[in-house]
Amino acid sequence: MLVLPRRFRPLRFVAPLALCFSGACGVGSSSGTPDDAGTTTPDGGTADVGIPDGSAPDGSAPEGGAAPTCRDGTKNGTESDVDCGGSCPTHCADGAGCAVSGDCVSSVCDAGKCAAATCGDGVKNGTETDVDCGGAACVAAGKECGRGRLCLTAADCRFGSICTTGRCSNAPGISHLSAGEKTICAILDNGSLKCWGDSNFGQSGLQDVITRGDNAGEMGNALPAVDLGAGRTAVSVATYEAHTCALLDNASIKCWGYNDFGQLGLGDTVTRGGWPGSMGDNLPPVAFPPQRTPRALSVGLFHSCAILDNGDLSCWGRNGRGELGLGDTIARGDVAGQLGRNLPKVDLGAGRTAVSLSASTSRTCAILDNGTLKCWGDNVYGQLGLGDTTDRYAPPPMPIDLGQGRTAVAVSAGTQTTCAILDNGSVKCWGWNIRGQLGLGYTNDSYSPPATPIDLGQGRTALAVSAGLDHACAILDNGSLKCWGCNDFGQLGLGDTNNRGDNPGEMGDALPAVDLGAGRTAVAVSAGKAPHTCALLDDGSVKCWGSNAAGFLGLGDTRDRGGNPGEMGDSLLPVELGGLVH
Repeated sequence: MLVLPRRFRPLRFVAPLALCFSGACGVGSSSGTPDDAGTTTPDGGTADVGIPDGSAPDGSAPEGGAAPTCRDGTKNGTESDVDCGGSCPTHCADGAGCAVSGDCVSSVCDAGKCAAATCGDGVKNGTETDVDCGGAACVAAGKECGRGRLCLTAADCRFGSICTTGRCSNAPGISHLSAGEKTICAILDNGSLKCWGDSNFGQSGLQDVITRGDNAGEMGNALPAVDLGAGRTAVSVATYEAHTCALLDNASIKCWGYNDFGQLGLGDTVTRGGWPGSMGDNLPPVAFPPQRTPRALSVGLFHSCAILDNGDLSCWGRNGRGELGLGDTIARGDVAGQLGRNLPKVDLGAGRTAVSLSASTSRTCAILDNGTLKCWGDNVYGQLGLGDTTDRYAPPPMPIDLGQGRTAVAVSAGTQTTCAILDNGSVKCWGWNIRGQLGLGYTNDSYSPPATPIDLGQGRTALAVSAGLDHACAILDNGSLKCWGCNDFGQLGLGDTNNRGDNPGEMGDALPAVDLGAGRTAVAVSAGKAPHTCALLDDGSVKCWGSNAAGFLGLGDTRDRGGNPGEMGDSLLPVELGGLVH
C-alpha cells in the first residue's frame, strides 16, 4: 500500500467542538474522534447533541433520508452557519452567519454576521474579565476595570484598585511618588498628599518638625495629609533634602520647607511648613509670568524648576554653581520682585522648548522638544556629560552626545550622577562612579555618556530610571525592577549589602531583579538622595527599603530593610497610608 508523506495526505474533517450543557459531558470515546453518538468535546470525549436538526421529535430520521446534524459539514436545519448556531450547541466563530447574538462565540451578531469581540461592544466576551474591561486585549487598549468589577489579577483593575476575591477593590492607591534625602512623599489617588520621614525644616508640610514613620501608630490614618488649601489636590510632587514642591490641580505650584536661598519661590527666605498656620491657604503659590502656568516641576538641593505651559523652563533658588541656567551665579526668589513677570526663562537654544526636566545637587537637566538633552551647573564629576569637569552657568550650545542618532526620552539627575533612557529603550549613566552607580563594571568616573549602554539583561529595555545618592534603579519592559551601585544599607533590595555594577559580570542577567512580592511589578521608582529606595507597585501600593534612620520606610520603626535574606518580597510590608476620603 502506498503511504503518502504527511504533507500530501488528504485532510480529514473534524467536527466543531460542542459545548457542554446539562452535564452531558465526557460520555463516549476519549480519543477525541467523533462518532454516531455525539460531537467531540474540548476534553476529547463526545457529547450527545440532542435532537438533530430537522429530525422527528423522537430523534428518528424524517422521511426521505438521514436527518441533518450539527456535525455533518453542511449548513442545514436551523443552523445559522455550518454546524453552528440555531439549535446547535456550538456557537459560530467570528465572520460566520448568525440570526441572533446567542449564535456567536462573541455574543455579538451584526448584520447577520458574528462580529469579533471588542472592548466597546457592551458584552463580556473575548478575554475580558468583565463587560468591556480587563483581560489582555482590553488592558492593552487602556480599558482596565473600575472598582467593583470582576478581575483575575491586579493588571485587570484601573490604577488605584487591587484585585481582591475576584473584584477590583476599594483599596487606596498611590498616583505619584518622590523619595528625597530625608523625606518621602506620595500622592494618593484622591489627590491628597502625605509625607513622612524627617521634617526638621517643615519639608513634610505638617506644620511641625516631628519625624514620622519611625514609631508605631504614626502612619495610616494617623498620618495627616498636607494642607494644600481649600479644595486643592496634588498632581505631582518633588522633594529633595529639606524642601518640597507640589503641582496642584489648579495648575499652580506650592513649595515649603527650607528657604534660605529663595527655593520656595516666595520672594523671601522664610521657612514654611514647620509651624502652625504656615500651610493651606496661608501658603502662597509660586508666581509665574502673566498668562503662564506650570505643567511639570523638579527640585534640587536648594533650587526649584518648572516647565511652563508654553515649554519655557524657569528655575529659582540658589545659583552658586549656575544651576538656574541664567548665565550667572545670582540667586532668584530670595527677595521681592524677582518672580512673576520678572522670572527669567532658561535659554535652551533658538526655538527650543523643554518637555522633561530633572534637578539635583546644584545641577539641572532638561530634555528638549527635539529629543536632545542638556545639563548645566555643577560638573565636578563630569555629570553634565560634556567630556570635562567644567561648570556651566547656562545650557551649553551643543547637547550631550548620547550616541549616533540617539535621543533621550527620560532623564534622572542623581546626587552627582546623571542617567537617561534613550529612544531605543537603553540606559546610559555618567558622572560620579565610586560605588558602581554607572553600572559599567568598574568605578572610574565617566565625563560623558559611555559608548555602551548599561546591560539590563538579554532583550530587556527600560521604562523608567531613577538615580539617587550613589545608586540607581530602572523599571524594565517586563515590569521588573533592577538596582545597582552602593548597597551598604540594602538599598538595592537584594537581601545583602554587596555593591553591584562596580565589578565585571555583575550586571545583565547576573543582576537579580528586586523581589517586590508574589505577582507584583513596578510602575514607578524613586531612588532616594539618601541610601533608600521606594517603588510604586502595580496594585497601587508603595514599598520602601534601605536605610530607615528617620522612618524613611514608613514601617513604624527604624530598622533597615533589604540588606538581609528574607526581608524583601511578601515579607516587606507596604507603607500604610490610610483610607481615602473622597
